[in-house]
Amino acid sequence: MINKSLILIFHALLFCAAALAQTGDPWKTFNSATGKFSVRIPCNPQETSDDLKSGTSVTKQIYNTCLNVSTGYVVSYADYPVTTTVKALLDQFRDGILRDSQMTAAGEKEISFSTYPGREFSTTSNASTSKDTEIFYSWHIYYIRGRMYGLGVVMKGVEPNTADVSKFFSSFSLEK
Repeated sequence: MINKSLILIFHALLFCAAALAQTGDPWKTFNSATGKFSVRIPCNPQETSDDLKSGTSVTKQIYNTCLNVSTGYVVSYADYPVTTTVKALLDQFRDGILRDSQMTAAGEKEISFSTYPGREFSTTSNASTSKDTEIFYSWHIYYIRGRMYGLGVVMKGVEPNTADVSKFFSSFSLEK
């Protein structure tokens, strides 16, 4: 469900951290008029998109990604009609992220945004045994009014259980 280019964007942002890092940037609110959401984030997101193909239908997925030092942040969204249960749709979206990143979930739980269902899960790269080069991902995905939202954080060498990760996830809100 999620395109491999998101994973590639994360890796490219992460490994260019030294050149692109902006130190001292305060957390600010990013508002997406087209995505109808806002989130607090410590860097200026860049918008990209991909066409996701499923059978004969094509859905445009929008990614707002940025990098702050060694941490990458993304909020993605795409409109998905419910052709199955919402639970199955969330599972398929999570499975697509895991398949495209070639990782397995290290932990997962059901979450919600207001009354809307979601998933929280994390992954760890298996490419290295060194903590300094290990890559950690943490995800929140929600299905809200026909739209799938994915919030992701990727960190190099630091497990994503920090206050900044919590601040990012908990600041997500929908615009009216």
